[in-house]
Amino acid sequence: MLFYRAMVVLFFMLVPSYFWYRWLYTIEWDVPYRMYYQTTICVAEMFGSVCVMMLAVIRFPNPWAYNQQPPEVNPRGKPRYNVHVLVPCYNEPSDIVLATCEAALQLRHEWAKVTVYLCDDGRNLEREKTVMMMGNDRFIYIARPKYPGIPIHGKAGNLNHTLKFVIFQKKVPKDNDIVIIFDADMKAHPNFLKHVLPYLEEDSRTALVQTPQHFFNVDHTGDVFNHQNCTFFFGVQTGLDSWRATVCCGTNFSVRASALAAVGWFPTESITEDFLLSLKLTASGWHCRYHGHVLTTGEAPEDLRQIFKQRSRWCTGCFQVFFQVETFMWVRQLPAIQMLCYFNSIMGYLSTIICFPVFLIIPVVSVYTKTHPIKELTTVLVILWIGYFGCLVIVVEMMPKNFSRFSGFLGSKVNYIMWWCFIKAMWKAVRGRLGFKKIVFKVTEKKGDAKGGGKPSKSQDKLLEQEQKKGGSGLTDAEVAIMYGLVDENGEYDEDAVQTLQEQLAEAAGEGEDERDSTRHDMIFHWGIFVSGFIVAVAGGGSQT
Repeated sequence: MLFYRAMVVLFFMLVPSYFWYRWLYTIEWDVPYRMYYQTTICVAEMFGSVCVMMLAVIRFPNPWAYNQQPPEVNPRGKPRYNVHVLVPCYNEPSDIVLATCEAALQLRHEWAKVTVYLCDDGRNLEREKTVMMMGNDRFIYIARPKYPGIPIHGKAGNLNHTLKFVIFQKKVPKDNDIVIIFDADMKAHPNFLKHVLPYLEEDSRTALVQTPQHFFNVDHTGDVFNHQNCTFFFGVQTGLDSWRATVCCGTNFSVRASALAAVGWFPTESITEDFLLSLKLTASGWHCRYHGHVLTTGEAPEDLRQIFKQRSRWCTGCFQVFFQVETFMWVRQLPAIQMLCYFNSIMGYLSTIICFPVFLIIPVVSVYTKTHPIKELTTVLVILWIGYFGCLVIVVEMMPKNFSRFSGFLGSKVNYIMWWCFIKAMWKAVRGRLGFKKIVFKVTEKKGDAKGGGKPSKSQDKLLEQEQKKGGSGLTDAEVAIMYGLVDENGEYDEDAVQTLQEQLAEAAGEGEDERDSTRHDMIFHWGIFVSGFIVAVAGGGSQT
C-alpha cells in the first residue's frame, strides 16, 4: 500500500509538468487546422487525467482489501435484530429464485431472527403454491397488486410495497430492524450475518453495509467483460468505505429499516435505485460501509445482449440521477470529499464517452492525413510521458497479489468495449429527462446453472404455455379477472373488460422487450470488431506502400 500511495503522490507531481510541456512545446500554434486537432487531443488527455486523479484521491486511504474480517465488537448485552431478507423477482426461472430463498433461510446468527420474503412482481401462481406447501412461517410469499394508471417503478416499487404495506404496515421501523436484499440469483453464504451485523452494532450511524458480488459461471482468468469487477469491488469500494461513502450495488447489502424509512424508502426517481439510495443516506448523515469479503454467489449474464442491457441500465440510471435538480439538493449537503466520491461514478462514464472516440481517431488521422497529435517527439516529452503514463496505469490498475495483473487490466479497459452502449444510455437518460420517452427498468435474464439439462417436463411445458398466454401485464386473463373482481357467481368473466385492463396494466408497466436471437447479436458484434480491425490494418499497410 505504501508503494501505491507513493505512486499517487508521484502522479500528482508529474501531471502539471507533463501538461505544461504538452501545451507549450507539442502543439503547432501557427498551423490552424493542426492546432485545433492537437488541442482537442490534449484537452481529452487532461479530462482523463482529472478522472484518474479523482480515483487516486478516493483509493489513497485504503487502496484495496480482500477477505476482510468483520470488526470486533463487545456489546454489553445480547443484541436482538429482526432481519428481513427480501428476494425481489419478476420473470426469472422458479428454480433459481427458490434456491436463493432457501439459501437465505439458512442464515443464522445468535443476534438475529431471520424472515425471508419472496417479492414476486410477476405473480407466479406455481411459485406461490410451492412457498405455501413448504409450510415455513419464516418464508413468506408476497405479490404486489398493480393498478391501471399507477406507476409500478420496477424493482424499487416491488421492494417498497413489501416494506411499507406488509412488514411495516402496522409498526414503525426501529434501529434493530435490518433489511437485506438479495437479487433472485444471489445465493447467500451461511456466514453472511456474521460478517455484516458487527458493522451495524459497532456504530449506530452505520445505515448500510455492502458486500461484493461473485459469479459461479465466470472464470476470472477469462473474464473479458469484467463481470467480477475486481477493481471496483476490491479497490474502488474499499476507498469509498474510507470516506464512508460506499456505493450501494442493489444486492448483497443490509440496511437499517429506520434509516431507509427516513429517506423515503427505496428511491423511485431512477432505475438505479441503489446508487441514489446510498447518496441520500450519506447526505442525511448516515454512514455507508463496505465489507470486502465474498459472501454470496450469483449468475452473470452470458450473452452480449444481456451484458449490454445490464451495463446500459447502470449507465442510464447514473445519468438519470445527475440529470435531476433534486439530486444536487442532496449533493450540496455532502462534505467536499464525499461529493467527489459520488461524482466519480458519472465521471467514469463521461471519460469513456469523451476520451475513447478522440483517441480512436488518432491512428486514422495520422495514417490518412499525416497529421500527428504532437508537433515533434523530443527526449523530454518521452521521459515525461513514460513517467506520467506509468504512474497512471499503476494508480488505476494496481491490485493486491491475490488478483492477477489481467484482472486490473480488464477493469480499466472493459469500458472501452462498452463505449457505444454508454453513449446510447446517456442519450436515453437525456430523452427521459426531457419527457420524450419513459425510462423503464429491464430485468437481466438468468438461465440457472444448467445442471438439469434434458427436455422440459410436462409441468414445465404447461407453465411455458401459461406464460405464452399472459398479456402485456405479465398476468393471465384469469388472474386479472380474479384480482379485480370481474368473476361472476358462475365463475365467468367479461373478456373485453379483462382485455382493456390488460392493456392499461401493460401501459403502466412500460414498454416490453422484444425477443431476439442473442447468438445472432454476438456474431454481428464480433464480425464488426474483426472487419473494423482488418480495415485499419489494410489502410495502414496501404499508406506505408
